[in-house]
Formats: sequence, C-alpha cells, structure tokens
Amino acid sequence: RKSTKWKILFWLLYLTSLRKMKNIQVSFNLTGRCNLNCTYCAARNSGNLGYKDMCKESIDKGYSLIREKHPDSTLDLTCMGRGEPLLNWKGVLAIDKIGRKDPNTRLLAITNGTSLVRDKAIKLANKGLNNEQERLGANHKEIEKTIQELMKVSPSKTIVKMTITPNSILHLKKSLSKLRHLGTQYVMFGPVSPLGKYKFHAIFI
Repeated sequence: RKSTKWKILFWLLYLTSLRKMKNIQVSFNLTGRCNLNCTYCAARNSGNLGYKDMCKESIDKGYSLIREKHPDSTLDLTCMGRGEPLLNWKGVLAIDKIGRKDPNTRLLAITNGTSLVRDKAIKLANKGLNNEQERLGANHKEIEKTIQELMKVSPSKTIVKMTITPNSILHLKKSLSKLRHLGTQYVMFGPVSPLGKYKFHAIFI
C-alpha cells in the first residue's frame, strides 16, 4: 500500500510539473528523404526511408494538442527529420506560420546546408528562424558557401553542428580555424553514436 501511494504521489507531482514547464521542445519529424548518404548517420542505414512527409494537418494538430495542455509555456518548434527537413518545404512553412501567430514560440530549422536547400535556409534566416547546420558528408565548398551566406543574414542565430568521429577529430583544429574564417560564431559538437550505420562499429568517442 505504501508503495502504491508513493507511485500515485510521484505521478501527480510529475503531471503537475509538466503543466508548469516553462520551455517545451516540440520536434517535428518532417521527412524521411535525404539528398546525402553519410557513413556515420544515426538516423538511417541507407537511402530514403519509406514514409510520407508530415502534412500540414498533422503539424497543426500536434501543435494544438500541446498548446492546449501548456497554454503558458514557451514552445521550441524544431524542424527535424530522419532526413533533410527542408526537403519538406510545405511542412517548414506550416511551422513558420504557427510561429508567426503564436508569439510564445521559438523556431529552429536543422539543415545539412547543401546547395539543394541553401536558398531555403537563407529564406528562413531572413524570416528570423534559427538555423542549426549539420555538415553530413557533403562537399566542403557547398557547405562553406552556405555558411558564408547565412553569416551575412543571421550570424547570431546560425549554429554549425559538427559530428565528431575517430577520424575527423584529427582535423578538428583545422576545421574550427576554417569556420572562424567564415565568420561562424557558434559551433556545437556531437560524438558519433552507436546507432544506424555505426551500430556495429567498435570504436566510439
């Protein structure tokens, strides 16, 4: 009986704390499509995934359900995906529309920054969205051009994400010097994870 009471009390406290959360991250899995096929991608083993892009109706419904339960919280709406999120441009614009109607939101778009989506990333920067740019196995010159363009538009809201592998860590200092030269202000590091294509590898950092 004592154990049951404590469990009930715990869940009551947990549910109460959820309602009082000041910041909630809402991540939208916009697409399973990607124009890259990186060897260290944790989200996919190969090729495009076999599910449809998230539609505007699902995005609106998901947002409405969370906003109804958390009317006073700041919602961090993140354009994500097990692919390149900006390939689902309609979904990105739907999230942007929500952000413009709801002042208590912050928007973040994650992109690989390749030439295929560069113009879209710059459009989002001009709209005031935060960009988190991942360089996942793409041509360096393509990414450098995207970074330069984003730095002209929104340097304080663009974050470059670097995935660290046992091989790439040897070139870390040189990469950071190059990013500084391009005008990058913020860099986020992430170690390769034992997921996706890397799940059978023996060495992780």
